[in-house]
Amino acid sequence: MVCRLCGAPHEPLKTSCDYCGTSYADAQLTGQSYISALQSMIHRIDSENNAIVGNADWSDRDDIHEIWARRVASAISMFAMPTDVANLVQFFVFCHGNAQASGDIHGEAIQLAWNGKAKMAFAQLQVFAYDRLELKALVDAYEVLYGANAKVPLTQKEIKSRRESADFRVAMVGSAVLFAIMGICFIVMKIYG
Repeated sequence: MVCRLCGAPHEPLKTSCDYCGTSYADAQLTGQSYISALQSMIHRIDSENNAIVGNADWSDRDDIHEIWARRVASAISMFAMPTDVANLVQFFVFCHGNAQASGDIHGEAIQLAWNGKAKMAFAQLQVFAYDRLELKALVDAYEVLYGANAKVPLTQKEIKSRRESADFRVAMVGSAVLFAIMGICFIVMKIYG
């Protein structure tokens, strides 16, 4: 048996999920239930990480942060999504907000996980939008970010690399212009000097 909310395995005699805390007796799941369960899983990973970081050497903290980021990204990626429209819209908006906000704060692994989860929710919303006009406007508004032709968001490393590349090109052009001006000055000095 698996938890119908987060998909984690559970024993038949358990009354709640060990991973997300969802009660198995609770038959009514809402978009907020999914969001709360996912937040609960991430909070549990954060708590475990904080306990490890508190006992770690400073030299190990970057490695610990990387492991934490991969665990959070995995939890986000593997988490189950609502299957009904209203709850799926709420879950999609939650994932989209985290995809937009997490890049600067938590790093690229978590940003890509949120983006991937938002894209999965968006794909399901596209299916529902075929026969629901009220949903079509939402799908059209987010098509650029999550549709079939959407580009994968740039990671922080890619952004830094592009900035450095642009700075290098500017420096090269500036150097070429400077050398050209110096050459012209040298020629003028030879002619008139």
